[in-house]
Amino acid sequence: MENINVKKFVVGVLVKDGECLAEKRRDTEHHLAGMIVFPGGGIEEGETADEAIVREMKEELGVEVKEYKHLADYTYNDGCPVSVFKITKWEGEPKAYEAENLVWVKNENELSDDLNRKIFKQCHDITD
Repeated sequence: MENINVKKFVVGVLVKDGECLAEKRRDTEHHLAGMIVFPGGGIEEGETADEAIVREMKEELGVEVKEYKHLADYTYNDGCPVSVFKITKWEGEPKAYEAENLVWVKNENELSDDLNRKIFKQCHDITD
Protein backbone atom coordinates (compact mmCIF):
# COMPACT_ATOMS: atom_id res chain seq x y z
CA MET A 1 0.00 0.00 0.00
CA GLU A 2 1.25 3.46 -0.93
CA ASN A 3 2.04 5.96 1.84
CA ILE A 4 0.05 9.10 1.12
CA ASN A 5 1.07 12.28 2.92
CA VAL A 6 -1.96 14.33 3.90
CA LYS A 7 -1.36 18.07 3.82
CA LYS A 8 -2.06 19.75 7.17
CA PHE A 9 -3.34 23.30 7.49
CA VAL A 10 -3.65 26.13 10.01
CA VAL A 11 -6.38 28.77 10.24
CA GLY A 12 -6.09 32.04 12.15
CA VAL A 13 -9.00 34.10 13.45
CA LEU A 14 -8.10 37.67 14.33
CA VAL A 15 -10.64 38.86 16.91
CA LYS A 16 -11.27 42.53 17.68
CA ASP A 17 -14.27 44.11 19.42
CA GLY A 18 -16.37 40.97 18.96
CA GLU A 19 -15.68 40.76 15.23
CA CYS A 20 -13.60 38.15 13.42
CA LEU A 21 -11.47 38.85 10.35
CA ALA A 22 -12.31 36.66 7.36
CA GLU A 23 -11.19 36.74 3.74
CA LYS A 24 -13.04 36.43 0.46
CA ARG A 25 -10.93 33.97 -1.48
CA ARG A 26 -10.22 34.53 -5.14
CA ASP A 27 -12.38 32.60 -7.59
CA THR A 28 -9.18 31.16 -9.07
CA GLU A 29 -8.13 29.46 -5.82
CA HIS A 30 -7.97 25.66 -5.83
CA HIS A 31 -9.22 25.32 -2.24
CA LEU A 32 -12.40 27.14 -1.08
CA ALA A 33 -12.55 29.30 -4.24
CA GLY A 34 -14.74 32.40 -3.91
CA MET A 35 -15.75 31.61 -0.35
CA ILE A 36 -15.69 33.84 2.74
CA VAL A 37 -13.56 31.93 5.24
CA PHE A 38 -10.88 32.52 7.84
CA PRO A 39 -7.32 32.94 6.49
CA GLY A 40 -4.62 30.32 6.77
CA GLY A 41 -2.54 27.90 4.79
CA GLY A 42 -0.47 24.77 4.73
CA ILE A 43 2.03 23.66 7.35
CA GLU A 44 5.43 23.28 5.70
CA GLU A 45 7.64 20.25 6.20
CA GLY A 46 9.48 20.43 9.53
CA GLU A 47 7.27 23.28 10.76
CA THR A 48 5.02 23.16 13.83
CA ALA A 49 1.44 24.43 13.75
CA ASP A 50 2.50 27.32 16.02
CA GLU A 51 5.26 28.32 13.62
CA ALA A 52 2.90 27.95 10.65
CA ILE A 53 0.19 30.22 12.08
CA VAL A 54 2.70 33.02 12.69
CA ARG A 55 4.15 32.63 9.18
CA GLU A 56 0.78 32.34 7.45
CA MET A 57 -0.66 35.45 9.11
CA LYS A 58 2.44 37.38 8.00
CA GLU A 59 2.12 36.08 4.41
CA GLU A 60 -1.67 36.34 4.08
CA LEU A 61 -2.36 39.49 6.09
CA GLY A 62 0.99 41.21 6.71
CA VAL A 63 0.55 41.12 10.49
CA GLU A 64 2.95 40.07 13.23
CA VAL A 65 1.12 37.73 15.63
CA LYS A 66 1.74 38.65 19.28
CA GLU A 67 -0.87 36.67 21.27
CA TYR A 68 -2.83 33.61 20.23
CA LYS A 69 -4.24 30.36 21.51
CA HIS A 70 -5.01 27.04 19.91
CA LEU A 71 -8.78 26.52 19.74
CA ALA A 72 -9.31 23.14 18.15
CA ASP A 73 -8.40 20.68 15.43
CA TYR A 74 -10.88 19.87 12.67
CA THR A 75 -10.96 18.07 9.35
CA TYR A 76 -12.03 19.75 6.10
CA ASN A 77 -14.63 17.98 3.96
CA ASP A 78 -11.79 16.83 1.69
CA GLY A 79 -10.13 15.03 4.63
CA CYS A 80 -7.32 17.52 5.31
CA PRO A 81 -6.68 18.27 8.99
CA VAL A 82 -6.66 21.88 10.18
CA SER A 83 -5.52 23.46 13.46
CA VAL A 84 -7.44 26.60 14.38
CA PHE A 85 -5.96 29.51 16.35
CA LYS A 86 -7.67 32.53 17.92
CA ILE A 87 -5.43 35.61 17.57
CA THR A 88 -6.11 38.42 20.03
CA LYS A 89 -3.02 40.64 19.59
CA TRP A 90 -1.05 41.50 16.49
CA GLU A 91 1.02 44.33 15.03
CA GLY A 92 0.24 45.89 11.70
CA GLU A 93 -2.93 46.63 9.75
CA PRO A 94 -4.31 43.49 8.09
CA LYS A 95 -4.23 43.62 4.28
CA ALA A 96 -5.45 41.12 1.68
CA TYR A 97 -2.12 39.97 0.22
CA GLU A 98 -3.45 36.66 -1.12
CA ALA A 99 -7.25 37.00 -0.94
CA GLU A 100 -9.65 39.12 -2.99
CA ASN A 101 -10.51 41.20 0.09
CA LEU A 102 -10.95 41.10 3.87
CA VAL A 103 -14.19 41.27 5.85
CA TRP A 104 -14.75 41.89 9.57
CA VAL A 105 -17.49 39.37 10.34
CA LYS A 106 -20.09 40.12 13.02
CA ASN A 107 -22.34 37.13 12.43
CA GLU A 108 -21.57 33.49 11.64
CA ASN A 109 -23.98 33.55 8.69
CA GLU A 110 -21.64 35.88 6.82
CA LEU A 111 -19.27 32.92 6.41
CA SER A 112 -19.55 30.48 3.51
CA ASP A 113 -19.41 27.05 5.13
CA ASP A 114 -20.33 25.09 8.23
CA LEU A 115 -16.77 24.64 9.48
CA ASN A 116 -16.02 28.37 9.44
CA ARG A 117 -19.37 29.11 11.11
CA LYS A 118 -18.47 26.57 13.81
CA ILE A 119 -15.06 28.25 14.27
CA PHE A 120 -16.76 31.67 14.57
CA LYS A 121 -19.06 30.38 17.32
CA GLN A 122 -16.16 28.77 19.14
CA CYS A 123 -14.18 32.03 19.10
CA HIS A 124 -17.08 33.71 20.87
CA ASP A 125 -17.60 30.88 23.37
CA ILE A 126 -14.03 30.98 24.70
CA THR A 127 -13.01 33.76 27.07
CA ASP A 128 -9.53 35.23 26.83
